[in-house]
Amino acid sequence: MAYEAQEAMLSGFLGADALLTHEVHRRKCAALRRELEGAAPTPIERLLVDRVVLCSLHLHCTEALYAQNMMQLSLMQHDFYQRRLSMAQRRYLSAITALAQVRRLQVPAVQVNIAEQQLNVAAITPAHPHQQHAERTAR
Repeated sequence: MAYEAQEAMLSGFLGADALLTHEVHRRKCAALRRELEGAAPTPIERLLVDRVVLCSLHLHCTEALYAQNMMQLSLMQHDFYQRRLSMAQRRYLSAITALAQVRRLQVPAVQVNIAEQQLNVAAITPAHPHQQHAERTAR
């Protein structure tokens, strides 16, 4: 369903005849999706990544529409576009935050008891194994 929403958004923004531009944006969305998902995404992560990609596309389309029409807009229309941009950006940042929170919840917590002192430590390891491997090879 996210793919269908993406296609509808691209068709509505670009029109039916802009096949090359449509394909470029489709590939950019796919690349962003792959980058955000990583090697082994959970079902919740996949849903949230879809939301981030759609919100990103919506925000960029809204910004482009505003920029294309900026010189012909009345003050009331400028205000409308600014509110529309603010809402799109809020949804985009909210989707990113939700994805980050889900990933943070996947980090295991470690509890160490030493004699009478108790120490709670959250593991500082990435949620995805490919991130751990990339960090090790970078060192």
